[in-house]
Amino acid sequence: SLWAVNDASTSILMQRFYEILATGEFTKAEALRQAQLSLLYGEDVETRLDAVRAGAPPQYQEGFEPVGDRHPYHWAPFVLMGNGR
Repeated sequence: SLWAVNDASTSILMQRFYEILATGEFTKAEALRQAQLSLLYGEDVETRLDAVRAGAPPQYQEGFEPVGDRHPYHWAPFVLMGNGR
């Protein structure tokens, strides 16, 4: 991360990142993106993976507000450096 981050939400993000990466279906960059999206949409890893595999577009909800761990404060500071493949 390039900034100070919350320990609890960072732990969740990194667990999801490595779980998604372990499937072997995604590059490192895409695994990080999917982990971030899972937090944004409040999904667990399996729900996020099912949506990606089905090619489903994100389902935006009327009045959606990213609160708690969904807020970009918790996941946006993370960027992948080096080989994203």
